[in-house]
Amino acid sequence: MSLVVKKFGGSSLADLSCMRLVADIISRAYQSGQSLVIVVSASAGHTDRLVESARAISALPDPREYDALLSSAEQTSAALLSLLLIQQSIPAVSLTGIQAGIRTNQVHNKAHIESVDASRIQSHLKAGQVVVITGFQGQNTLGDITTLGRGGSDMTAVVLAGVLQAEACYIYTDVNGVYSVDPRLVTKATRLSQISLKHMCMMAKLGAKVMQQQALDYCYQHHIPLRIASTFEPDEGTLIVNTQQGSDSTLGIACQSNQVQLTLSGLIDWSILIEVLRNAMKRSAIDIDLVIQSHMKDAHSSDLNFTVDESDAQQAYEIVSQLKGEFNLQNVKTQSGLAKVSMVGDDLMSRPSVATEVFSLACDQGILVRWFVSSDARMTWIVQQDRMKDMACLLHRSYVDKAPVIA
Repeated sequence: MSLVVKKFGGSSLADLSCMRLVADIISRAYQSGQSLVIVVSASAGHTDRLVESARAISALPDPREYDALLSSAEQTSAALLSLLLIQQSIPAVSLTGIQAGIRTNQVHNKAHIESVDASRIQSHLKAGQVVVITGFQGQNTLGDITTLGRGGSDMTAVVLAGVLQAEACYIYTDVNGVYSVDPRLVTKATRLSQISLKHMCMMAKLGAKVMQQQALDYCYQHHIPLRIASTFEPDEGTLIVNTQQGSDSTLGIACQSNQVQLTLSGLIDWSILIEVLRNAMKRSAIDIDLVIQSHMKDAHSSDLNFTVDESDAQQAYEIVSQLKGEFNLQNVKTQSGLAKVSMVGDDLMSRPSVATEVFSLACDQGILVRWFVSSDARMTWIVQQDRMKDMACLLHRSYVDKAPVIA
């Protein structure tokens, strides 16, 4: 009997009618003979309501109690779905992250899974039960509930798939697969039937919101096959595989809104500070991108620029401010209202004319490009947020529509 992990997101669990569709998908898989572990998110809007309640009490809620509060949303989803399955004569049992043996580090709100004791899960599977597990949460060494941060249910699902040596991991959302660009931005976006994990990891890092980046990285490292599908169109979707077909074609466009640029001034050699900065941000689970050294302003100093998500900007600014005295920085400035628009593909560095062409096309449309960075796998442009859609359309029309989509 093959073991499959299936994860259902919040939109798939929004209400009882949606949950019945989920139960039908599980029922068909169960009747076909599959052994099933189901990972659930909170129903759409549930976590947001809990966040709103907590922040009505305090702008900075106590991290431990905040985790205890937020974790209750997934427990509701797991229990309701199990009740529906039992009503359909499918043996099911719900487990919290703690009951499922998920152990994390000590960091509240953005914890990392360190180990899984899967003995209880395996016991239920041997008894022929469908095991419904709360995503997004675990337990630290103190016995406290921890949560895994945004998209944490994806990580729960893929880690369980790895630990249990599942045949595959299915991620069900409200979109029927991975697209060449966000279809809400570009109407001519095309669904990809297959994509390599390498490219999917890059797309996620640069803003594609189909699945959490860290979860994709885990799949890449542990060779876990993935399928992204819609609960509402379960027979379609995108297969994500740990193989790669070489091509110099453009794969797709990824966008990140709500970006903040931090500019540091006052040094000539930034090499040591960049390393210290990256380590400090990593300890706070802040992802920094586009570390660019500007041209020297004079003989004694130059600027360093990098971007962070708006939600991390205040904490990033505080970290930089703490380093200001140690490294004798002259100034630290921030610029909000920015967006990153990236083109992902293979061997992009071998196509240097693209950068020049894009600058010219953007100029023709009145789009100001603030920064540009490239590698073999991506080219990224920083633009004003209100021009993000225009830039995405320009790139998709000029390079993705005209190129064979690669897998």
